Amino acid sequence: LHGDPSGFLSGFARVTVLELQGNALTRIPPAVAQLNELTGLSVDENPLLATAQMFEPLRQLTALEFLVMGDHPVPPPLPAVQSLSGMTQLREIGLSNVNADFTLEHWQALQALPHLERLWLGNNRLVLTPQILEVIASMQSLQLLDLHTVAARRPMSGIDFRQAAGVAGQQDRKSTRLNSSHA
Repeated sequence: LHGDPSGFLSGFARVTVLELQGNALTRIPPAVAQLNELTGLSVDENPLLATAQMFEPLRQLTALEFLVMGDHPVPPPLPAVQSLSGMTQLREIGLSNVNADFTLEHWQALQALPHLERLWLGNNRLVLTPQILEVIASMQSLQLLDLHTVAARRPMSGIDFRQAAGVAGQQDRKSTRLNSSHA
């Protein structure tokens, strides 16, 4: 798909899962905002423009449970990640391979999602400080945190992933996994 496929998408008002990966989309189509029954959206491998409003079409989707938008060179900016915090039904977010360099504020925005169970952040440039690990450990619903092949900008000294997993395990989680090449 090239350009805005909103005209085409408007004919599928009852669709529950929309997979638009591998296209040439530069933004989430505005018509997605009208897909009231949408529970899942995948926009992987699209050259999405990273703007503060990039998730605007998703704001009114009260049933949206998963959002996957990995494999593009520009990560979502902090205001965009913060806008996700209003989407309280999100259970899964995939942001692998987006060149992300999340700050503490990014993690705090993700922490605001009360039902977030699975977070895919592999192949990014994350710096996991003790403060960030505390935020991650406090994410009550998180069951899977994928950090495979995380390329840190600086040494991750003082970070013990086994200890972080232990903290997470103390919070009564059924199957928390911390995947990292640094473990």
